[in-house]
Amino acid sequence: MTRAAFLAQLQPLPANTSGQIRIVKYTMTRSGDVAVVVHQDAEIEDYHGQTLHATFFMTETWRDTADGWKLMLVHESNVLKDPPAIQLPPRALAAYAGTYRAGPDLTYVIALKNGALVGGREGAPAVPLLAELKDVLFVPGQPRTRKIFQRDAAGAVTGFLDRREGEDVSWKRVAVQPGCAAASPTAGGSSGNAPFSAASKAAIKGGKSARIVSARIGAAIAP
Repeated sequence: MTRAAFLAQLQPLPANTSGQIRIVKYTMTRSGDVAVVVHQDAEIEDYHGQTLHATFFMTETWRDTADGWKLMLVHESNVLKDPPAIQLPPRALAAYAGTYRAGPDLTYVIALKNGALVGGREGAPAVPLLAELKDVLFVPGQPRTRKIFQRDAAGAVTGFLDRREGEDVSWKRVAVQPGCAAASPTAGGSSGNAPFSAASKAAIKGGKSARIVSARIGAAIAP
């Protein structure tokens, strides 16, 4: 992109919107006639009376020429953060506890322990799972991914989608944690080792094989 094209795309903020950006961290490394600058920027925006915050990492490559320092490259990336977590009642949390499978050798276990959910690959350490919304869980420190739970017509959990930036890995529920309900909100308040509904069993038995995007993505999505 030329300098003229870059300047042409710049537009003022819309009405009733204002903001400021300040550099909060800055480093510069020079090698010969090339310098690499890395800085972290904090943005505060007043959006129609509501305050929004964002953080960016900027990487700039400069070159010392006969005409002075010239900017050769700029790369910007957003610093993601975890969403606010909500509290779900114990019965709602118990609905997710169980064993899920995305392939013959790919198992994820969610357990309810001391009133909180933890999950992880079978044989690996379990990590906390928090709720962003009902049926949407996330691992703290991994804001790029969400676990979106699926239910059958009776309301029982049948699996979840591990979603990272628009790509999904599908997990089907194959077992319920002993002592936890099968997750049907229409079960008339039943609890304990309630069985899967017929629709749940059909969904699991007839579910298509999971699409594994890649070993690398799969490992990053479900630790």
